Amino acid sequence: MAGAAPVIDRMRDSITGDARLALDLVLTIRHEGDGKVTDDLTGPAALAASVRARHDALPGAERHLPDAACLTAVRDLRTALRALFAHAVRPAPAGPADANCLLSVPEALRRLNEAAARTPTVPVLTGDEDGDPLVPRRPVPDGADDLTAMLAGPPSASSPAPTGSGCTPATPRAVCATS
Repeated sequence: MAGAAPVIDRMRDSITGDARLALDLVLTIRHEGDGKVTDDLTGPAALAASVRARHDALPGAERHLPDAACLTAVRDLRTALRALFAHAVRPAPAGPADANCLLSVPEALRRLNEAAARTPTVPVLTGDEDGDPLVPRRPVPDGADDLTAMLAGPPSASSPAPTGSGCTPATPRAVCATS
């Protein structure tokens, strides 16, 4: 089909910024098809570069100087997200990058929720004339100093409300990305 955009380009244009962030994190480790697994998060400097490249989705990202503990926490979050993505596409088997390390869904959700709970949030009253007011919680602007919490936390104020089964404006961004 001449002139048609590749499927991956259409996908990039059709998902929210928060879902893109979760997908980008999940894709920082992958099987290369020749038996090798490539991990883009090779150290704190690689994580810092990845965060700086997503400054539009991570407000205040430039102030984060990840250390080894932060790298470990982000990798743990990535492991949880990969387990949830794998669960979302079941019954297909886990890919080679995950074959021996997938977490159970309850453990993956526990890790994600613990990270998301560290994001400071504030209530934001919303609604219209025909419905009851809603009080979703949004991240405090520039209030998160914990990079893992920022990655796992509530949707950014600039993103549309999450969609999917069980998703609300207060649902951690990464959970709705896997719905």
